[in-house]
Amino acid sequence: MNEEYPDRWIELLYLKYSTDLFRFLFSILGDRFQAEDLMQEVFLKAWQKHPNFQNDKAEKVWLFRVARNLAMDEFRHKKRETVGIPELFPEDNLNASEPVLSMRELLLMIDALKEPDREIVRLKLLGQLSHQEIARVMNCSVHSVKKRYERAIGHLRKMFEEG
Repeated sequence: MNEEYPDRWIELLYLKYSTDLFRFLFSILGDRFQAEDLMQEVFLKAWQKHPNFQNDKAEKVWLFRVARNLAMDEFRHKKRETVGIPELFPEDNLNASEPVLSMRELLLMIDALKEPDREIVRLKLLGQLSHQEIARVMNCSVHSVKKRYERAIGHLRKMFEEG
């Protein structure tokens, strides 16, 4: 990490993780502007930790842990019971002429899962974290994450087939 150019360091960190962090935060909060605000707060915390923030392998886990904690604090603070998917969320086209499932539909299905399965799926699919990284974010075993993820994907398949 170059101490002379901390602006470049935070810019590269932002470019590398902002999309995945935004999707993760948005999936929890259901509010585009709130997700953007919290994402900026995550990067502000990274900026403040800059001199101590030198392990590239840990940066992704650290960022998602901070994002998760901020989102949960916000969620508890607002005491929301459900999270809706606003119309502002962009559709993802996965290089198919007709997507089988829109991002909105997928998020609604994920919201129907029980916690912590919902959070594991969000971290895996939207945050692009590995099972090991998810285990570190959630402070649980890799085995538990893998089993919960497999079970959650099974539930999602079942919902899709029934839907």
